[in-house]
Amino acid sequence: MWTTARNYNGRKLIYKCKWTCGGLGDRFRGIITCFVLALVSNRQFMIGMTHPVDVKNYLFPNMYNWKLARRTR
Repeated sequence: MWTTARNYNGRKLIYKCKWTCGGLGDRFRGIITCFVLALVSNRQFMIGMTHPVDVKNYLFPNMYNWKLARRTR
């Protein structure tokens, strides 16, 4: 379902958290909500969560590549 290449026409929905965004549960609820909105609106979904640590150090993409590319920051 999510592993196939899709045409997003350059549209992205990025979940960003650089400072205080609540607890871990609040952040995951926000991530899930943004992911569903991205699917419904046919946008590429990415996560940019760097506070207090970079999420890419602990979570890895599985069926969907959510990593924020350097050029989109």
